Amino acid sequence: MDTVDDLQAALMQLLRSIGPYKGERKKASIHIVQGRAFVGIHPKKSYLGVNIVLDYAKAVPSANKVERVSANRFHHFYKITEKRELNKSFSRLLKEAYDLAQSEK
Repeated sequence: MDTVDDLQAALMQLLRSIGPYKGERKKASIHIVQGRAFVGIHPKKSYLGVNIVLDYAKAVPSANKVERVSANRFHHFYKITEKRELNKSFSRLLKEAYDLAQSEK
């Protein structure tokens, strides 16, 4: 079983492959920023919570929860429990969120 630290390390490696970004530590999370926050990382005891900011509601892979935060912004929340969940589909969503944040610089 992957630990939360292992999952976070794998996610950070995946983010580095997408492009440069800044990590902003908050009380219980880390915001990944490139122009604006495009990913939120929420380490929990048994999983890694990942919020991805996109401009549409339906995403593949399907999120555990989707929340509309403005007229054209949606937070897609994922509970990551295994490294294999950080696959090509998940990477594509991270890239889309990264590109969206870049376009708003």
